[in-house]
Amino acid sequence: MSTTQPTTNYFILLDINPDAPWNEADFEKRVREKRNQWTRKANGVGKSALIARQSLAQLKGYEMLKKPLEREKQAQAARIERASAQGEARSRLQKRLDFITPKGYIEPDEFATLIKDYPMLSEQDIRGMLSVPVKTSPSPATSTTSAIQPLEPSTFKKINESLSILNMSTLYEVLGLDRTISNEHLLQAAEKLYNDMAKRQPSSEVDAKKDLAGQARVIFKTAEMRRSYDESVHLSTLEEILKHLSESISHNMLKEVTPEQEQVFLEQARKAGWNEEVAREKLIERARKRGWFIHMPASKPQPQATKLLRCGRCKHMNEPNRKFCQSCNLELLTSCPSCGTTVQADGIYCGDCGFAIGNHYRVDDLLENFLHTQDLATAQSLLDEAATLWGPAKPDERVQKINAYQARLDKQRQEQQAFQQQLEKLIEDRQLFAAKRYLDSNHNQIAEAKSNQKRIDDGITQARNLLNTAQSTRDREEKANLYRMALRMCSDYAEARKLLSEMPPTPAAALQSRVNGTLVILTWNESPTQGVRYQIVCKAHKQPISPGDGTLLATVSATTYNDTRAEIGVPLYYAIFTECEGISASQPALLSTPIFLLQDIQDELIEVGNQHIILKWSAPTNVQTIIVIRKENLAPRTIDDGQRLMLSENSRLIDTNVLNGRTYYYKIFSQFSNQGQTLTSAGKVIQARPEAPPAVIMELDISNERQAQGYRVQLKWKAPSKGKVVILKSKRSTKMAAGEIISIEQLQHHGNILEGQGDSLSDEWSNQGIYYYTPVVSFGGMAYIGAEVHYACIDEVKNLRAENLGSALRLQWDWPPTCQEVTLAYTYDGWHGKMVFSRTITRAEYTNFGYFDIRGEEQQDYFIRITNTIRQDQQIISSAGAQIQARLANKLELSYEIKKALLGNKRTLHIYAPTPGTVPSLSLVVRRDRLPAKKTDGERLWRIQGPIHIKKGLSFPLPDRKYEAYTFCKLYAEEDSAYDNLKIQHPSDSKLRLD
Repeated sequence: MSTTQPTTNYFILLDINPDAPWNEADFEKRVREKRNQWTRKANGVGKSALIARQSLAQLKGYEMLKKPLEREKQAQAARIERASAQGEARSRLQKRLDFITPKGYIEPDEFATLIKDYPMLSEQDIRGMLSVPVKTSPSPATSTTSAIQPLEPSTFKKINESLSILNMSTLYEVLGLDRTISNEHLLQAAEKLYNDMAKRQPSSEVDAKKDLAGQARVIFKTAEMRRSYDESVHLSTLEEILKHLSESISHNMLKEVTPEQEQVFLEQARKAGWNEEVAREKLIERARKRGWFIHMPASKPQPQATKLLRCGRCKHMNEPNRKFCQSCNLELLTSCPSCGTTVQADGIYCGDCGFAIGNHYRVDDLLENFLHTQDLATAQSLLDEAATLWGPAKPDERVQKINAYQARLDKQRQEQQAFQQQLEKLIEDRQLFAAKRYLDSNHNQIAEAKSNQKRIDDGITQARNLLNTAQSTRDREEKANLYRMALRMCSDYAEARKLLSEMPPTPAAALQSRVNGTLVILTWNESPTQGVRYQIVCKAHKQPISPGDGTLLATVSATTYNDTRAEIGVPLYYAIFTECEGISASQPALLSTPIFLLQDIQDELIEVGNQHIILKWSAPTNVQTIIVIRKENLAPRTIDDGQRLMLSENSRLIDTNVLNGRTYYYKIFSQFSNQGQTLTSAGKVIQARPEAPPAVIMELDISNERQAQGYRVQLKWKAPSKGKVVILKSKRSTKMAAGEIISIEQLQHHGNILEGQGDSLSDEWSNQGIYYYTPVVSFGGMAYIGAEVHYACIDEVKNLRAENLGSALRLQWDWPPTCQEVTLAYTYDGWHGKMVFSRTITRAEYTNFGYFDIRGEEQQDYFIRITNTIRQDQQIISSAGAQIQARLANKLELSYEIKKALLGNKRTLHIYAPTPGTVPSLSLVVRRDRLPAKKTDGERLWRIQGPIHIKKGLSFPLPDRKYEAYTFCKLYAEEDSAYDNLKIQHPSDSKLRLD
């Protein structure tokens, strides 16, 4: 007789999943938990205590599971035992289902019991064995029992007590919002109401609103709490109907609910949103508690009674075939604007996409109120709230209406701003009577009309008071000052202006002038009248006789003025007109003689070349003659000191009668005519030395290096024999042609000037983009323009790779961070061949699939280039591009299977091909417990040396040996590159088992 004790399987004893990853810490924790559990139970009596003591005894030696070989052995045994137990559980469950399913459905409680009674099976396993549906939990309007827990009775009672103080019925009514509004908006409204009430003086109404707002902040914070509150409200409606019924029956000696009373009760319950069947159950429950007699119905309620549609606006219950509410005529079903799903109009959120569909009633009210609102600030707040509540993924009619109303409001606001600005200008100019008339005519178009009216009226009143004071004063000077003060307060006060015009200010006197170059400095003696201003007027050829006769240069309070824009070459007459509040003095202060300004040429440029000198300049205005005198070695001193050169035009001289290496001095005089007399300027001297100009730079060698932040661009060129090289850097093309000559001063207006050393320089870029580089030779004060080059620094795509699918080339790459589109092009004729295909691919398009496929000619080499494309200043700029060569060819498709002999352990690998081809080297990889995931995930059982030709099939005998249970194999190509021309079709897992 054997005395060997059966080995304890610790996976089963400790209820550990044998397929879960091993973790020794979790294992030790599980042992402690089970030991504590069994120790507590072992101290008791009965069957459970006996089992616990047996389990504690079996727990000894559990540490053997820490050994990998023993653990694997026990895990395999546990899997087999588990599979057997699951099979038995399925068999028992099926027999049980044979009695449950004939009724056509399974109750949720029944299904929960099945899950509890068969712990060896998952919920998914049990659902897979069902041939009838599990009856879903109905909605509150159709369920026989509510799955939603109502609020705590004490909380709901406290809310109703505060509501009764306000004579309101729900928190929705307190917040002034529909029951369909979203939680987010309800919470915002509750916060706003609470903060508002917290600022007010305490009262019964304020305290009640504050308490209710506080409750709303809690209830509408989560969807669960809101459902609990709604359920409490829903239950209270039926309780109210039951209360009225109870009062009626209390006076009935028989304590009987008549069929007529039952019918009235059910009708009222339906109107309150209750399902007839649920309402009847509640009635029966109440009758049982109160001892009422109730007639049982002869038939079940009509099916349509369970499908009534509740109007989200008026809450009326409608028959299921109606599209519009019988009470308010609003739609009962609507489409979700975000996903298009049909949703009941009283729903809060779309069941498919979660959009807050219930906000639409509030949004419609806001838009309707907008049409009747005159105040722009209030109108804007209505639109802001509507836009916040209604933002579907796809703009619908409401969004279009919100946008149209916003555009309309913006236009009204702009018009109002224009009216306000015009009014402000009138007030700023102190034209208060004109402002008053303007405000009266446009009262509805101006914001804060009352405050503006007060500003205007206050100013006019002060001006009138000053006028009244002046009229009662006898002192002439004081009277005039008061009139001026009134006009300063209100400049269009006609009566004050008329009275002041009879007392004009004393004029300024003793006007004098001084000339410094082209600057005219004027000074005069001030007027003794207080508050006067001086109008400086200039006129050519004649004396001005009024402020409007000539050019009004300025109006000042000081007694000096510098005219920096005096006209050159004409006699100028100046006058000072004294005025105070628009009333001018009787006569101006005048200069006795005119001023005549002379000026030399300006903006001179020098171009020197091989035995020639070109001078350019800007001639002064009104010049009569330009005279150029040339002299060698020394500058001319007078108009007669040197050789006078003939000019073809007043702004340019081309002197070809010069020799290289000699220095020439040119003095240029400007002559003007003044009433028949010729006046000559002092003259300006220009020095020039002719010689051959430097050669312009026609080529730049440019390269870049990626830095941690930006790029370092290196520029190189061939140094010229003379002159200094600078590089002009600009964001746009300068449009200057190579060989063009400009002044160094003009050069800086075309971009940034970079200076290098010798024949190179480095430039730092912070971001990718494009710049224009123009090499410039600086020589003799002139800039000799070279050939402009545009250069781009753009990140390339990375990790470009291609996979031959047989029917297509699959391309994948890594995108640069800021790249949004690339251009893909390819050719068959090498890298220098003409591209036969080009296409732009956006990042979004690529991301949608994760790759891009080229479908073209097969048995062909493809030379592929992908360039990064960016847009800058309406230009499309492309990088040099990342390149790859790939071949699109038909793949050899292989399938295979393992055949086992009828007798013995002999197995054969059979490989099949639908078309002839060449098979590369292959490996058959084996592994226990599961299929190998890759060629290195297991042991190589067999190797097929390639290349080997296949017509239809090949067979290879496998080593004759015994394989352990759950041993699987899989065929792989030895080289990953072989998959470019090879595709292996793997059979089902069952055909890859070797045991």
